[in-house]
Amino acid sequence: MLLQDLQGYLQTHRQVALTKLCQHVHMDADALRPVLDVLIRKGRVRYLHQPKCGGCHTCQASDLELYEWVEKPP
Repeated sequence: MLLQDLQGYLQTHRQVALTKLCQHVHMDADALRPVLDVLIRKGRVRYLHQPKCGGCHTCQASDLELYEWVEKPP
């Protein structure tokens, strides 16, 4: 059920920060990453690293950790 929920959320939003995914499923980042790794191995999700913006140090690392839904070719 968790995998289906994550897949549906990512399909709808396309690119989502780890912070938002954690809020959506009510899990912390360390618990959610292994679940996202399953979707990455299945080829359904891609990890996108967002570089830090410039040194303000106000962004959380999980805000810069993005995941993207991968559309399968028809």
